[in-house]
Amino acid sequence: MTPSILTEEKPSSILTIFRAKIWMARWNLLLWAVFASVITIACWRLFPGALFWVDGGLRGILLVCSVDFVLGPLLLIVVANPAKSQRERRLDFLVLLSIQILAMAWGGWQIYSQRPVAFSYTPDNVLLPLTMQEFNKQKLSPESLPASRLGDLPAFYVDLPVGQAFLAVRDNRIAVIAQAAFLKPLFSHEAQVLADMGRFESYWAGEGKPAWEAWASRHGGLPPTSYRFITLVGRYGLAILILDQNKQLIGHIQLPDEMLPAVLYRN
Repeated sequence: MTPSILTEEKPSSILTIFRAKIWMARWNLLLWAVFASVITIACWRLFPGALFWVDGGLRGILLVCSVDFVLGPLLLIVVANPAKSQRERRLDFLVLLSIQILAMAWGGWQIYSQRPVAFSYTPDNVLLPLTMQEFNKQKLSPESLPASRLGDLPAFYVDLPVGQAFLAVRDNRIAVIAQAAFLKPLFSHEAQVLADMGRFESYWAGEGKPAWEAWASRHGGLPPTSYRFITLVGRYGLAILILDQNKQLIGHIQLPDEMLPAVLYRN
């Protein structure tokens, strides 16, 4: 056999093996495609509105697509060997599939358990998402708290104790801002919640002007004075929630991540 023939047959053999690996992994790839689609839909539901961008929805999808959806099928393609017996190939497939299903279940549970189930408005004038874990520690469900809605989720004002009373609770294993005893319906403290509208108007007139003009152009072109605003501080970003005069949530504007906008500070 001549060297030229060797060079012609080698790539052909590699291509044939690779095609066989892809063929063996085809159902696995389909499984992960279906799982990724389900997780994407679930994230839109579990992280509604601005929460999708600033508190984990997008991160959950990226986690599934970059780790589970890519590495899972890739691992099977690497391990699959068409030269093995049918019994050995089936065993490889079952073992890898079991590992991947466990990974899917773990990833799905992490996304579900980290979903925000309530908002907590702090004395620092920012709105913080609370996960179900905070309420599980107190053996409570968000539904057991006083009715108070902001968009799709319950929202509360944190009526923190002062002085010695605060010192007595700050070392509790439950975050102070998540303790049910301090959570009051958000707009029962309307004067506090809406007290800093001037700083938002200053922000929209200054560094936030392009973002406001872009949002307003799609929603009737009204000035900022026609709305009410609350700053949402998520785990992965910032946003300003936009409320109408009846305090109904109607939209949001995502804030830049590269720096803290002036709107986060009091006047």
